[in-house]
Amino acid sequence: MSGISSGAATHGPAHLTWRDMLARIGRAVWRALEAHGRSRGRRELLYLADRWQANQPQLAGEMRAASRRCSPLSRGAAEDSVDRLTSP
Repeated sequence: MSGISSGAATHGPAHLTWRDMLARIGRAVWRALEAHGRSRGRRELLYLADRWQANQPQLAGEMRAASRRCSPLSRGAAEDSVDRLTSP
């Protein structure tokens, strides 16, 4: 042939195949969705804790403790991770 080759193996590690790129994008989207879910769960736990504080303070305290265990990823950080994984 004329020196033009096909396939990802010939382009080195900097070249991503479509499959690799889609897999990376998929993982980034999944992480962003997980972060959004943690953030929403944290808000819901705090809302419910406020509602139950008068009637069941122990339950409210457990809900607040559970909300502190949720480590929300900021929206900006989630978007940055998508940008970082999809940039060449």
